[in-house]
Amino acid sequence: MQVTPERSGGALVLKTKGRIDGTNAHTFHEDIKKFVTPDDKTIVLDLEELEYISSAGLRIILLVAKDSRNTDVNFAVCAMNKLVGQVFRNSGFDQIINIHDTREAAVQSFS
Repeated sequence: MQVTPERSGGALVLKTKGRIDGTNAHTFHEDIKKFVTPDDKTIVLDLEELEYISSAGLRIILLVAKDSRNTDVNFAVCAMNKLVGQVFRNSGFDQIINIHDTREAAVQSFS
């Protein structure tokens, strides 16, 4: 699992690659926290290159979403492949987290 920070349209985009499961979910959370600064008002998690996510990974995304809400930071997830999208839908996360098809749509949704 690899998380790469990028800036796009005033948003912090965290491009995630690989797999997130119980063996690296804690590292995933630490990576996210490492890249987010107090000046960030929009965070987009780009999952285009994420191959797999387990419930442990979903839990981290939920924690990040809750932390974002508590600090008035916009949060969205984008560009999920079919398998990852299915995990989000089956777990009901599509009802509680902003999900967009593309990075551009996610960033623009907060403009």
